[in-house]
Amino acid sequence: MRTPLAYDTNTKMNPPLREAADRDAMLDGIADGSVDAIATDHAPHHYDEKKVEYDRAPFGIVGLETAVPLSLDRLVHAGRIRLSRLVELLSVNPARILKVAGGSAVGRGAGGHHDHRARPEGADRGSETPLAIEEHAVRRLGAAWWRRGDAWSAGGLSTSTPRRGFRYDLHRCRGGPSRPPWTRDEQKDEIREKALRDLQQFQVLMLDGHFDFGNGYHGRLYLNPHQLFRYPSTIWRFAQDLIDVLPASVLDQTEVVAGPATGGALLAHTVAGLLDSRRAITGTPTMFAPFMVDAYRGAGLSRFYRQQIAGKNVLIVDDVRNTGQTLARCATIVRSAGGTVVATAELYDRMEATSNVGVPNVALAEYKAPENYLAAVCPMCKAGVPTTKRRLPDSPARTFRSAVNAGVSI
Repeated sequence: MRTPLAYDTNTKMNPPLREAADRDAMLDGIADGSVDAIATDHAPHHYDEKKVEYDRAPFGIVGLETAVPLSLDRLVHAGRIRLSRLVELLSVNPARILKVAGGSAVGRGAGGHHDHRARPEGADRGSETPLAIEEHAVRRLGAAWWRRGDAWSAGGLSTSTPRRGFRYDLHRCRGGPSRPPWTRDEQKDEIREKALRDLQQFQVLMLDGHFDFGNGYHGRLYLNPHQLFRYPSTIWRFAQDLIDVLPASVLDQTEVVAGPATGGALLAHTVAGLLDSRRAITGTPTMFAPFMVDAYRGAGLSRFYRQQIAGKNVLIVDDVRNTGQTLARCATIVRSAGGTVVATAELYDRMEATSNVGVPNVALAEYKAPENYLAAVCPMCKAGVPTTKRRLPDSPARTFRSAVNAGVSI
């Protein structure tokens, strides 16, 4: 677990809940193909069975009703895998592994009737359905509830499933647990703290070292934003977290996501796609616009994209904010083209900005950059501190496979 949870017997399960790093490694393994199948140990218990002292509560929670919506929300809609890949993980591959003839087909059974299969109906990738239950009528969904902001919900939930002639309609259920004990702001703080740790893990941000920048200066902090884009899964993860810390009002208004080349443009393209995955499939698609960066004239926008953003609400993103001048220049271009800047955002803020765009700025992670020194007067050199070597970090796939090979339970 990432942080301590309030008392809840739904956290009691076997195998037990793991650390956040284990979960993230597992998600990386799903994304890179190391994992062949997703299964759930469906272990529901009545509400009264779980509402006891922790040591008396039975192990297990429900998993069957929430496996598909949660997989859609955190894997497909988050941009980690395609829908076709999820179908393989949940249906095709398990049938192949277990050698079930025709087992990968979703729909009618071999005998032409719904004898042992379920056909999900009414799944809406743009909806967020509260997973509510009647305390004394059905078994509790327990810890599988999903939180989006201050609400517990799941996008893409199949609202009804026929089985053996009966139809279970989750919309007709009422009740369920009360609001979670943590707030939206606390969730954002948690996301930001983890992002700062992840930036260090992937060696985008290296702290407390002695770095030779190769330009006559030394410093204690080394920033390499190129590491963000070395593996596409890395930028997908950070882009997802950036969206999670943006105000809902900004997300609702955004029609175009724009960013300066190269890092900002790659981030903007990813954010635009992830925003689309969170919206109704029938809605207007989110647009993307890249700013070209000229060494002499700064950021610019081609005629095509200037025409596209006219009259649109634009979110400007970048990988790193230094003085803020690049974001300010981009905002001026958007406004001159007839667009409206609703906010600026970046993955990492060095907290040295001198330019004010006049709209909210949101950083996924921020860290005050320490002073740099001329090599000739570097205090670390005078103290005999050796320069820090910058080793390339392992890929997410290598990290996952190493854990598996070492016998670590994830």
